[in-house]
Amino acid sequence: MHRKHVRSDAIFLMIVIFVFILLTLAIVWSRQVTEEEEEAAYPSREEDSPSSFLSVQAAALDLPPIVEAAREEIGNEGGEKYWRWYGFAHRVEWCACFVSWCANECGYIDSGTLPKFSLCDKKGLKEEGMWKESEPAAGDLIFFDWIRDGVQDGVIDHVGIVEEVQEGKIYTIEGNCNDAVQRQTYDSEDEQIVGYARPNP
Repeated sequence: MHRKHVRSDAIFLMIVIFVFILLTLAIVWSRQVTEEEEEAAYPSREEDSPSSFLSVQAAALDLPPIVEAAREEIGNEGGEKYWRWYGFAHRVEWCACFVSWCANECGYIDSGTLPKFSLCDKKGLKEEGMWKESEPAAGDLIFFDWIRDGVQDGVIDHVGIVEEVQEGKIYTIEGNCNDAVQRQTYDSEDEQIVGYARPNP
């Protein structure tokens, strides 16, 4: 009789252990499913590089169409696509051709929002009331007079498109930058910046 009682206790203990194991497995499985569902809903991101951080921020700001057009061209080399579109039969300094190409892509030229131009000249932009000396914003054009041998000659050398302005930095997209379309960054007080042009609304 004693042996039978011991055997019953052992069986009961085994059943308790078995049930405990089943419950533990069920809890672990439930947690795993919940974590997978949360990860699917909120995927984790790797640490952003400065350029990808800028892209994410810019995408959230309802970018001007000319910036969107320019961003699609980053990495394009040689410039032939832009100066041939403008009408040149041979290579020219193509930063302004690139800006005009982007303006055309988003309908700015047809609508009169920006004039078509291939030379970095502010005269026409001043006449149109677009020229400004400060306070750039995304979608503005930015003009430069490069310092060479420690001096500037007073002639505008280069033009790009302002992608974003943040904390004293101006982020641009430029054609004919190392013979390619590239992003660049400048201090807002950089003396090589001559001024800006804001497209007509």
